Amino acid sequence: GTRPMEVLACTPPPASVANPDRNNATRLVFPGPSYALAEVVVRQNDAGEWALYAEKDFAFGKRVYEFWRCDWPFGGRSPIDMVASTKLGKYDLAEGTVINIDPHLCAAKKDRSGHYQFSGFDLFASHSCKPNLTCNDIHEDEDDEWQGAYATRDIKSGEVLTIDFNSVFWDRSSS
Repeated sequence: GTRPMEVLACTPPPASVANPDRNNATRLVFPGPSYALAEVVVRQNDAGEWALYAEKDFAFGKRVYEFWRCDWPFGGRSPIDMVASTKLGKYDLAEGTVINIDPHLCAAKKDRSGHYQFSGFDLFASHSCKPNLTCNDIHEDEDDEWQGAYATRDIKSGEVLTIDFNSVFWDRSSS
């Protein structure tokens, strides 16, 4: 197809696009990846876009990180400012780091009822048609929202972590 192979998940809108909700964004404090014992880091690339990176090598099939998924705050009607909490580990953002995220512009998945889902640092995984991650329920027999991100191939330290948005955004259970 004509789609780009890599599209960053939380690409900010161009400066020419006015975002009336930006000044009204609610600030929510969130823990960094070390809280989930994840060896990944959220950082900006050379273009200033936020992305998720591996901080160690991961072998095919290994769990890279876990995350909790819930409904987007305030029904997904407006952006939020994610504020980094106390830095607990070397992979966490500096305390007080603020990242504005809009569910309409980033990788926020919708559930079957159409509600945007919020998953913390997992929102910064990038899109790829040939991803290095896939996500799945951790405890499929339990009614909770813990998800695991697993390596679909060997991943090298410093590599951008990617998922195929096409495989997570649409319910294909009836097809």
